[in-house]
Amino acid sequence: MHAIGGLYLDIDVECFSPTDPLLSGREVVLQLEDSSPKSLNNAVMASVPGHPFWIKVVQLMLDRGSTANERGLFGLRDLGTVLKTTGGFEFIVKDSSREHLQL
Repeated sequence: MHAIGGLYLDIDVECFSPTDPLLSGREVVLQLEDSSPKSLNNAVMASVPGHPFWIKVVQLMLDRGSTANERGLFGLRDLGTVLKTTGGFEFIVKDSSREHLQL
């Protein structure tokens, strides 16, 4: 997303109308789930190239991954702990969005 921008949709996302109105005038688009509490989902993402939000996403992943690795949590034998420690993508996106998207 950072390098070339674009639109990402999970394979199970169905478009019933053109995406142009959704993307028009926006630099980053993320899906907000209709749940309680509200949460971000990575099934729909769009961005202009070079947006600093994606640098924050990658930095959080690296930081949390380093912490997990220092604690010896990487490895397939303990994948659940790794995901809890690093936060999984949805939590990385949520935490990154606080600074860059004012959510």
